[in-house]
Amino acid sequence: MNALWRPSFFIILWLVALEVSLWSPDGDAAQRRPIPARDIPERILLGGRDVLIARVGKEFFERCLSLDSAHCVYWVDATAPPKSPRRHSSGAPDTLATPVGTSPPSPGPRPDRMEGVRWSLTYHLRVPTAPWVRENVWFDVDSAGGHVGARGFMGLSDCAHHPEECTFSISELAARDIARMAGLKAGIKPWTVSFQWWEAAPESCYVWTVSSTLKIDPNGLSKHGESIAIDASTGQVKTILGRKFQEWSDWWDTVPDVASEKHPWWR
Repeated sequence: MNALWRPSFFIILWLVALEVSLWSPDGDAAQRRPIPARDIPERILLGGRDVLIARVGKEFFERCLSLDSAHCVYWVDATAPPKSPRRHSSGAPDTLATPVGTSPPSPGPRPDRMEGVRWSLTYHLRVPTAPWVRENVWFDVDSAGGHVGARGFMGLSDCAHHPEECTFSISELAARDIARMAGLKAGIKPWTVSFQWWEAAPESCYVWTVSSTLKIDPNGLSKHGESIAIDASTGQVKTILGRKFQEWSDWWDTVPDVASEKHPWWR
């Protein structure tokens, strides 16, 4: 019985689940094909370019941003329904936003000729002077290429009005020093550091998150600690509700972290 719980068993389960998802009868996988840049309407590309330049400036746009057409998608916005609304098989009008995939439906109109279409455009963010910046930026535009949507820009600060947020001058080593000076505890394991987008309107920015492990449960199934977020451009320690250290927990960790950890079902 114990042999069933070896790592190979979980790998087999994962492969079976993957095969089922790929051959799902609803055909969802078939709708996830990328949109080649040549198939995105020109006004959408030009509109998205203008939106980005207004946010970051032409120099930053040309130096650090490039289109990622493989992750650009479109859908029909529920707030701007077409004159002939889609209907359920029951015949009732479909009043919700209807995702239409990443390729034109067949048969059916092209996305640039459909009413109420919205596009999510994705760009690669690469900063030559900061090689650790390898992120994606995305935002929504309407059928004319104008910026829309309540979610704003994900993964991109307002560099035009706050250029200090787009220097990316704080390296991982510098972030570790800042965390140490701020009082982050050493913990029982080496710190882990990640570079990520910190969503906290209106001060969204990129940060280095430095995490310290303070406790590992005897059964090895969870870890607990604290972390600190440091602005990757200014070096400022970010706070949440006035607190600079945030508690975290990592549950169901299946890989032993130290020699003393024993997983009854792992060995």
